[in-house]
Amino acid sequence: IKCILIADTSKLRSLGNSLCEATNLIYKTNLHSIATTPYSTLGDIQNILERKVTTLAHVRSKCAIYEKSLELLRGTLWQQQCDVPVDAQEWEGIRQFASQQALDGIMPDALLFLSQGSMPSKAMKMQMIAMQLQVVKANEHMNDVLLEFTAELARRNIPYALMKGQGVASLYPHPLHRVSGDIDLYVPMEYYQSVNKGMMAYGGKRSHETRMHVDYTAKGVIWELH
Repeated sequence: IKCILIADTSKLRSLGNSLCEATNLIYKTNLHSIATTPYSTLGDIQNILERKVTTLAHVRSKCAIYEKSLELLRGTLWQQQCDVPVDAQEWEGIRQFASQQALDGIMPDALLFLSQGSMPSKAMKMQMIAMQLQVVKANEHMNDVLLEFTAELARRNIPYALMKGQGVASLYPHPLHRVSGDIDLYVPMEYYQSVNKGMMAYGGKRSHETRMHVDYTAKGVIWELH
């Protein structure tokens, strides 16, 4: 998605066309397979063809929804007018795409840059805004506990660095609209034991550990200590 957001729209269309061409190739290959199968009855062939046609139409529809979703994202992130014609059925697909890609907080901002004719229904609009408000509430809580914990690290002169999610969100037009699944903190190895004890005292429970980081859950937030 990040690559396509800064790519030309023509490249995005090329990607969609390539997917559809690949599907067409598979479709034609299956036709040849069917034609050379001696025991296929006419009814079997008809059923297979109907399924292939339905699959091809579904893929083409998905390509169109992905392209429009990415156009909406580009308009939102660059704060530009976005004249993308979207019908009611496509809006449901765009909403699902946003949910799958953790964009529930960002996609509703596209409504500010759309013409009236491309707006979703009132019910869809309210659903999208409700999801965005949940994202904002979760991010506000995450920021609060982050400030509380890092203030204690600073008081103890323990160096740290905020990584990934919340730091990246600060570069967005509306930082609270970007979904951050967890808090990623880096501390130098010599301070790890002290921070680990501090996290446990903060109510943290260790849930997972790898060579790269340790996972905790504290104050209703997932933390990754790197």
